[in-house]
Amino acid sequence: MRCLRLALAQVSHGALSALLLVGSFASLLLTTACNRKPEHVGFGQAIGIGPYRMSVSSVEASYRKDKRLLVVFVHWGGVDSSSPEQDRIDFVGACLAQRFTIVDGKGNKFRSKDPMPEEQYRIQQTSNLLPPGGKRPSQNQYSIMTAQRERTGWLEDPPVNWAVVFEIPQEAQGVTLWVGRSRLGLLSPFTSTPPDAAIRLDY
Repeated sequence: MRCLRLALAQVSHGALSALLLVGSFASLLLTTACNRKPEHVGFGQAIGIGPYRMSVSSVEASYRKDKRLLVVFVHWGGVDSSSPEQDRIDFVGACLAQRFTIVDGKGNKFRSKDPMPEEQYRIQQTSNLLPPGGKRPSQNQYSIMTAQRERTGWLEDPPVNWAVVFEIPQEAQGVTLWVGRSRLGLLSPFTSTPPDAAIRLDY
């Protein structure tokens, strides 16, 4: 019996040591991945995200009380309506992922709201009577946009133009957009995901 207890103790000690070793290794990988500096890319330059390509097409800014609203419009490529259904599902999932962060000149970070197709964002702005940077569409234009959105599903014809909305303090200066390159937007220490991409927005 004593030998059995000794053997179990040795097994338990070995298993615990193995778990601690794995945990330490994972922590080291995660710390290394988190500390990687982003790769700076130009405005409008294509950024590789898994099998897809994404680029920043434009930025709009407005003010609401003590906040500044920054809307970053991005264009995605790599899938279209003729692609297999699973590819279209994966593509929309990549577009919806929380991969965007604003970093100001002092190093403060601000996460985005959930990305949405640009068409949906425009419709929301119209319904709120607060269209950014332009005249309010006529009722006929609004009806056409609404009908088109209802007629075309995201997965049947994946949208390629998306809006990413940030609310940041008015005093934030020298902001840069960080884009996570993981396919799902989450940092994984067990994949060879390239470092984040950084785009200077000059807002």
